[in-house]
Amino acid sequence: MQVKFMREEIMRAINIVNRGVTKDTVVALGGIMIQANSDNTVAITSYSANICVKYIMNAEVSSAGSFVVDAKLFDNIAKKFNGEYINLDCDDKFVVNLKSGKSKIKIQGQSAEAYPKIENVKDTSSFSLSCSQLKNILKKTIPFAAVSAAKKPILVGVLFEIENGTLHNVASDGLRVAYTQTSVNADCENNSMVICLEALKEIAKVTPDIDTKIKIRSDGRNVVFEYENYIITARILSGQYLKYKSLMNNTPTVKATVDKHKFKETLERGLLIVNTDMLLDGKKFQKTPVVLSIGNEKIQLEAETQKGTVKDDCAAECYGELRIGFNCEYLIDMISVCDSETITLEMSNAVSAVYVHDTGNTTYLVLPVRLK
Repeated sequence: MQVKFMREEIMRAINIVNRGVTKDTVVALGGIMIQANSDNTVAITSYSANICVKYIMNAEVSSAGSFVVDAKLFDNIAKKFNGEYINLDCDDKFVVNLKSGKSKIKIQGQSAEAYPKIENVKDTSSFSLSCSQLKNILKKTIPFAAVSAAKKPILVGVLFEIENGTLHNVASDGLRVAYTQTSVNADCENNSMVICLEALKEIAKVTPDIDTKIKIRSDGRNVVFEYENYIITARILSGQYLKYKSLMNNTPTVKATVDKHKFKETLERGLLIVNTDMLLDGKKFQKTPVVLSIGNEKIQLEAETQKGTVKDDCAAECYGELRIGFNCEYLIDMISVCDSETITLEMSNAVSAVYVHDTGNTTYLVLPVRLK
């Protein structure tokens, strides 16, 4: 195998595919596969249990072939070279000779035979949206998916559901629900899949915040995200997701519309006093909730712990009155990803889910904490 490529391009490719490199004890899976093709392209691929990342770049290919190499080592070599191009030669024993400028480095690679064969995902259903739309969806849903599969493995992912050209996305950790909807260009009328959280986190990192389209296609087992030079294949989780539509039917008796920034600041001051030293599902869980009293054109916050007491309020447009307890951090997390300057809280009573509405098509649900 002989190939010549631009150093900056291979560094960009490695930076993207490195996100998929597994820490598996199988040696081959701890590296990236480099495959030179006769059409003068080179594919750089990484693989783990839930995600496969492939970057395709142009190159001068003298002879085709493939091998596996340690990802970190190859990345460091590319960074330390100072030439514009890198010449790569891999023999039949997978000894890899690298040359850039006046520098030469020889490393040992491995056969690509043991590397997983990536399944070809057929277009049974597909849709497209802009990269910025996808990035916004992931920003609003990923933080609210479950981080542990102990109780409900299906919740360690985000629901992608297409209905008549509208993409519905839902995430939940059992105590909170995030829901958003987006108009997309769909080649199918209806389709539903839950994509694993690990893959979506990596997709969020590499997806730029631009208007260029990204295509998403699936075959029921795997889903593929295609954008320019890279292809990400992720695993679809099996199981029945929560029936979110029934949760969206809400008849509130109390409403409060408040400035997002001022309300967040009020909650953050309350957070200074409440205790956050208990862990639940890998996340901090407060022993003591903050108490919100809604009415009289304000939201009043109170809390009392061993650290001290706090009493604060924030101006709001209120309809009805209610005293209700909350995990302060849960509210802050939701407000932090809202796009609008104002948000609306809708409640029915002190024990039912509270709806947090962002302007547009995003709604969050959070369960209150029962007050003694």
